Amino acid sequence: MAPGAIEVLSPLSGLRLDLDEKHTAVATVDVISPAEIALEDAIDRFTARNPASQALHRLATSSMPGGNTRTQLHTSPFPVCMRSGSGYQVTSEDSHVWVMPPLALETQS
Repeated sequence: MAPGAIEVLSPLSGLRLDLDEKHTAVATVDVISPAEIALEDAIDRFTARNPASQALHRLATSSMPGGNTRTQLHTSPFPVCMRSGSGYQVTSEDSHVWVMPPLALETQS
């Protein structure tokens, strides 16, 4: 944005006013969809709920690309790090208990 420009934002759109070379006001509007707003809100809630996992991911990415040895795997914005597991439950570094269903049913011949 040029010096002296004015920026006004609302939840659903961004309005930017700027001056062109003839000092005429030029307006640009960026429309943000409800889906984009919902995604940003979900990411904010996930990040707030999992600060320890985020910190561990930052530490891991400081020494390994992607934060793990399997760089084809990516979880956005960051993966949940697990501390322990017992039976069908795992506990995250953020002290949330997750119930893990069986991944595959074995059949007997």
